[in-house]
Amino acid sequence: MNSEQPQQEQKPKKKSRKWFWIAGGFILLIIIIAAAGGGSEENKNTNVISATNQVEEVNTAAENTNQEAESPTNESVEEEQQQTEAITFVFQEPSKFQKDSAERALAEFVEAWKNQEWSSMKEYTQLTWLNGKDDPAAELEATYGFKTLKGFEITNVNEVSDVTTDITFTVQYEVVTDQVSKKQITARVIKETDAYTPSEDGQWGVNPISTFSEKDVN
Repeated sequence: MNSEQPQQEQKPKKKSRKWFWIAGGFILLIIIIAAAGGGSEENKNTNVISATNQVEEVNTAAENTNQEAESPTNESVEEEQQQTEAITFVFQEPSKFQKDSAERALAEFVEAWKNQEWSSMKEYTQLTWLNGKDDPAAELEATYGFKTLKGFEITNVNEVSDVTTDITFTVQYEVVTDQVSKKQITARVIKETDAYTPSEDGQWGVNPISTFSEKDVN
């Protein structure tokens, strides 16, 4: 099942030049009034009215400029939509894989990680790893709980033996909000009937320690 988690990059707003224009308008008004000081009263009034009209025109132009700077263009909106559509997370569900297979055990393990169901997650871990642990669910939570899982996809399966399979997969997760990391991990999945007892008659389980090594994926 594929799920999309859109992320939109916030574009910095252009700085408003409104106050620059207003300040310039008032300076212009002062200069014109000063220049009119030597004329008749009628001329003074005419000059003041003219200067006031010019200031109003400047302020109107400033308001229009500010609105244009803050309003997104069709091009910027289209670009953000394209970026949103480009960000998708593939998550392979356990039902995609055959029952009683190493891949199915890993998929169940990872889905429990995604859902933060630590008690369920331990059911798909290697029996040898579980042996002697007082609270394996709490240990799994401490290891994986701070990573919010978004995507999971198996990319390679290497059957080492009838009871050992190395599975390479990619995951996408958040540690910091809105910052998704993409990693490649190779998990060792082992079939056992009991701790330290590999057997074809056993059950597949993921060795959590094998998942600690992660490689960045571009």
